[in-house]
Amino acid sequence: MSDETLLSVSSEEITTKEIRSMFYAMTAKQDCTTRVFKKDSTIELRDIYELNERVTEKLRMYHEAGFVVTANVKFLNGKHKSFSGWKAFQEHQWYESEAINNITITWEFNAILPQFSIPQKHTLTVKMTNSMRPEEMINIIFTGNLQTMEEFDANFFPIVARVDFIDRVLGDELLNIVSAWVEGLSESAIKKSKLITNLKRHKGKLASILNIITNLVVMISSVVLLNNYIKSLEITTVGGIIDTQLRNIVSAVFICAGAWILSRRLISKLSNKVFELLREYGDTWMFKITKGDENHITRMNKQEQMNKVGILFNILGTIVLNIVCGIIAEKLF
Repeated sequence: MSDETLLSVSSEEITTKEIRSMFYAMTAKQDCTTRVFKKDSTIELRDIYELNERVTEKLRMYHEAGFVVTANVKFLNGKHKSFSGWKAFQEHQWYESEAINNITITWEFNAILPQFSIPQKHTLTVKMTNSMRPEEMINIIFTGNLQTMEEFDANFFPIVARVDFIDRVLGDELLNIVSAWVEGLSESAIKKSKLITNLKRHKGKLASILNIITNLVVMISSVVLLNNYIKSLEITTVGGIIDTQLRNIVSAVFICAGAWILSRRLISKLSNKVFELLREYGDTWMFKITKGDENHITRMNKQEQMNKVGILFNILGTIVLNIVCGIIAEKLF
């Protein structure tokens, strides 16, 4: 037996090593990164085509062993459309009369990387939605599920991108592509007031200030009015108060207390109304693809004007109430 036979490997050992090597390659742990974009923008069909071109152009730089693009579209009335490939999405005629609520596009790419013996799957998912709140955002971060989540009623995170990757460089490049694409999107087609938008950011403070100031004005005015009324009775000493005057004073106190209780309720309703109107202000519609989208944008622009008038009316009403109370107290002081 020659010495070379000492280094020979049996066929069973070769098979075991191949299986072990394949196991380590197939179980390479994927990392994921999620990035949110809060830009208030308008997305047209050409913008989605551009995003796909940017992503596919980047992926062409890598060798691949499989590539598929899927899209899921949900309309405002709950209707869904699913596309199993990019060609099907591109050939679809968007004649729907319904407005689009959200679009989710997924790029699945089997990258051939030099450090792995078999291709590794990378997935980029971009969700564009008219309604996403922090609760939904948490669901994305922890579960990664962008397809089956229920929608909420406040525009918070319009665009979310998530990439599952083995190669970090490729994952970061894909997210940077989405980021650059979002920066190039047009501004929202819904016209908003800059003044109301700024007030919305401080809606809690504004409502509290209006509540406190108005309550103070009403309280001071009622105290001044009560003092003036007692003064008008020309009472010189407490012991000199007659029964009629005492009854009048007690009645005046109860009237002031009743007015104070009613005014507090009215002021609370006014401040709460201002808060709610500001909270609901600023709804947007990012898609401009179907006829339904265009009609929805027209309706929202009209509603936007009505909301602006309602907010200003309630704020001015609170201010006028303060002024009236101040004038009354000053005139009767």
